[in-house]
Amino acid sequence: MFLQYYLNEEGDQVYTLKKFDQMGQQTYSAHPAQFSPDEKYLQHQITIKKWLKVHMAQQPGPMLQESLRFLVSLSQSVSHEAFLPPRPFRI
Repeated sequence: MFLQYYLNEEGDQVYTLKKFDQMGQQTYSAHPAQFSPDEKYLQHQITIKKWLKVHMAQQPGPMLQESLRFLVSLSQSVSHEAFLPPRPFRI
């Protein structure tokens, strides 16, 4: 059972454990969402955390901070041309 609420005649929130109020209308969840369904960068965050082998519920620890420092230093030291495909040879 989860805490629910409905609005009474005065517009006040009335908390209950029932799924329907006295008028038969469905009640609303009193718990906020853990994440926004409209999050733009959610897929990127999940991909990076999987790549760094960090579980979703795990707090960032020394391994994550060290990995992030390594990635930043790598991106600063390596030119982006190293990741481009080789140019075709012309005569």
